[in-house]
Amino acid sequence: MTALVTLSGESFQAQYQEAGRAENRDGVLYYFLLTDLIKNRGPRQISLFLAGPERVFIDNLDQRLDTVRLNTIRRAFDSKLLDFVSPVGEGLGCKEIPLRARDFQTHPEAGDEQIRRFLKLSGYSLGFRNGPNKPNSYLDFDCPLDFEYLGTTSDRLARHIWLLTGQGYFESSAVSFPGTLRVVPTIKLVEEMEGLVSGSEATRMIQNIHFHGPNSRFNMNGLDSSVNVASSSGAEAPSIHERRVNALLAIHASIEQALFYLQRAASAGKFAGEASDRELLQRMGRSLGAASEDFSKNRLLISESLGERLDEFFNKIVLGQMNLNMALDPMVPNGAPRAKLWDEARDLAYKDLPLILNAIRREARQSIDGNGCASLIDSEAATTPDQKQQRLYSFVLNAIGQGVCIGEPMNVEKLSLRTVECRIRIHQEQDPEYAKQCGVPAVTHPNREKEITRILRAMQVKGLLKSHFGNRWSKT
Repeated sequence: MTALVTLSGESFQAQYQEAGRAENRDGVLYYFLLTDLIKNRGPRQISLFLAGPERVFIDNLDQRLDTVRLNTIRRAFDSKLLDFVSPVGEGLGCKEIPLRARDFQTHPEAGDEQIRRFLKLSGYSLGFRNGPNKPNSYLDFDCPLDFEYLGTTSDRLARHIWLLTGQGYFESSAVSFPGTLRVVPTIKLVEEMEGLVSGSEATRMIQNIHFHGPNSRFNMNGLDSSVNVASSSGAEAPSIHERRVNALLAIHASIEQALFYLQRAASAGKFAGEASDRELLQRMGRSLGAASEDFSKNRLLISESLGERLDEFFNKIVLGQMNLNMALDPMVPNGAPRAKLWDEARDLAYKDLPLILNAIRREARQSIDGNGCASLIDSEAATTPDQKQQRLYSFVLNAIGQGVCIGEPMNVEKLSLRTVECRIRIHQEQDPEYAKQCGVPAVTHPNREKEITRILRAMQVKGLLKSHFGNRWSKT
């Protein structure tokens, strides 16, 4: 598990899970579980797809794969292709990100001010606020993963550290030019950062604090120690509404993950190298156990109707687990009895439970937004035109890339307008209230295709989609 920071202000842990072959496509899928470290907005299940033909154009693929995969995830956050705000797609609940040959090429260097702010915020966050309270500890910025992401070298980064050391932000035991990458934050740095956090820019600072990764960054007397950190935005006791928000976020993330594992276990198609059905059910049980514990601790903060929805979800997902366990039992006769158990489990996983989860989402949003506080699940309370536009574009991207094969096979990159409209409609019908709030044209809109075309053209201008001959579309 690796702690990562993005230039766009996100911080998360990336846990590599497994690799599998893509159905009906020449290539491989790399699965990761991302956990938000800033706002506790829950995990995201994503995959990186590396097409077979792309491998021909990549030098030293095996040696560079780990670094490029992680930095591709970072850049997906920077380009808004990934976030912890938009709802996770239906079906597999897994966002797919393309991994291309160009991702293995050298990227432009970040600006001087970006790098120095990155160093200062990392020094404050890791070296002081979340650093180990032990003697002889120092912060080590010698991280090849960050060099590749920032487009810089250790010598260039050392020059920035040397400058910041001269300005009094760091102390070092070896400050001769070009400097050292091992430093200790100073009182000046801490006071400057604390002043910004506690002052009028508190909200902005909380959103932009970076966590430096990977984890083996702190050294105690020359020995590496893995440190996992998260930011703290103040010592004030959280309000009832904040506690409710945090509880709903944690419960939603866990039950969504539990449903993902149940769907994979119940699926008729399997990825090469994918975990066994029993292992997937064990993972489901762990996620469901975490959700149940959070629900029990916070039940009095949750409305009675939402509590009933959650109880219904728990009961049905446990029933699905029982059906699958029985179907896997060698004592169950082959033929109709075993097939019936599989069919019942699939109906629960792909029909009943997604509908209940959507109902939970809707009521949770109302509960969160009812007190006038912006929703952390999907920013539903955002009212500015730019925020509404971002939600609309995110909805369309999720619909285009959803796991259900509608109109054309998923291995077709260039989709016709009719297929795009069909996928948006399917996504829309699964959660019509949220689609309406995102500004998606109604299914009964007389000029629906023209409106969707207008949206696609606007997304093309933003660099989110590509237009091809014959009114066909693809993701960038």
